[in-house]
Amino acid sequence: MIDHPSTLETFNDEAGVFDSQGKYKVAMQSYERALAGREKILGRDHPSTLETVNSIAMVFHHQSIQSAIKCLFVPFHGIAVLPLTMEDSCNVVDYTKC
Repeated sequence: MIDHPSTLETFNDEAGVFDSQGKYKVAMQSYERALAGREKILGRDHPSTLETVNSIAMVFHHQSIQSAIKCLFVPFHGIAVLPLTMEDSCNVVDYTKC
């Protein structure tokens, strides 16, 4: 079952491995799967969901995409809507308009 918490943890762990190898696009795909499932099953405020958000921010940080990091955290303050994909982040200039 793809939405089982253990499966979502596996996606998150897999993404961490790809991130550490510099395979950022593949890492983002796994993190996005984990985040979507965790938000659905556990909710936005659950520590595991927030762990994935932090991990996505680190992928952007590793690539020096600071505007995407700001944009990513805005939704968790009730201002915008996730998900923000890696492709979206490349076009973000004004993070208040995500």
